[in-house]
Amino acid sequence: MSLYIEERNWAGLESNFRQIAESISEKEYAAKIAEVDLSNYQKALCAQLSLIIKKALNLDAKAVYFEYDLDNDWQSHFFVCQEYNPPAIGDDEWACDWVDELKGEDLRSFGDLYLPGFDSTESQKGANLYLIARTISTFGRCCEKFQDNNFAICMAFHDQDPVMRIYEP
Repeated sequence: MSLYIEERNWAGLESNFRQIAESISEKEYAAKIAEVDLSNYQKALCAQLSLIIKKALNLDAKAVYFEYDLDNDWQSHFFVCQEYNPPAIGDDEWACDWVDELKGEDLRSFGDLYLPGFDSTESQKGANLYLIARTISTFGRCCEKFQDNNFAICMAFHDQDPVMRIYEP
């Protein structure tokens, strides 16, 4: 996924992981994931991101971090972080030390499609990675107008390591 993220190729990310889901999961299940309309979710995320960006600018933050929970209907939060480490450091504990937060949007339809066990089977892996790819793409599209700020914009699902860097200063 990282190559697609670095290139900001959101359509390519979704397309590639749909193909993976279709090849190792059921095609019908991948189609169900593809059918979920994310336009309202994206509008809500973009609005929330705009609010948290304003907070980050006021606090002279080094990062904005978005986290969603696979096991709880994609419940999410945005966090403003005073500290930040680039990926080369290998320590993402900065994301746990935040100074402000904002409740994010839930995505119950993805929560309903998520296959518990994450990647215990190939079928789970394919379907769940496609859900994650669509989430990243949706968030990435929201971030495009904020890429010129002097702080990182990152995201991860709960307990993910490492954190994904959508934009870095």
